[in-house]
Amino acid sequence: MSSFSPNFPLFFKLTCSRFVCATRTGNTEVAIFRSYDTTEPELLFEECKIWEACRATSAATTFFDPIKIGRYSQEFADGGVLYNNPIQLVEQEASAIWPDRMESAVMVSIGTGSAPGGAFRGSLEKIIKAMREIVTKSEKTHDNFFRAHKEMVHQNRYHRFNVFYGLADVGLEESKEKEKMANPIRKM
Repeated sequence: MSSFSPNFPLFFKLTCSRFVCATRTGNTEVAIFRSYDTTEPELLFEECKIWEACRATSAATTFFDPIKIGRYSQEFADGGVLYNNPIQLVEQEASAIWPDRMESAVMVSIGTGSAPGGAFRGSLEKIIKAMREIVTKSEKTHDNFFRAHKEMVHQNRYHRFNVFYGLADVGLEESKEKEKMANPIRKM
């Protein structure tokens, strides 16, 4: 296998198909960056480098500026704004690539921690904070997917891994809180 470089185009053939999602800042629609051909409209398929797709999907708006990609400088921000848990997109993409293999597909969803729910009332600041929590609450997406795919669950083909307690107070900016992050994980 040739040596890998993040400067390779996203469609560079590796051993597996992959995609990431980002948010288009111009119209707040989901943007899917794929490494494979599909019948869906291509999004910067030949222009986007691997590092650019990674940067677009992880451009958390409170920490990073959006990224402009391609000859038309299309702007993208964090995919988590629209799909913090993209399990439905994973199923949609897998169904498009392997329509005849979905009855045996195994899906693994890896969470980023579950924050406790808060009240949705009070000052504007509290309402905005509650809305922010709703936007990033990926466990509800998991619950909905779980309920809608009982056969997959019953056949042990859907798995969700997440930390439920101990990380709610650790923010993205707290990279030095390694011990605080490790403690709940070590209990698993």
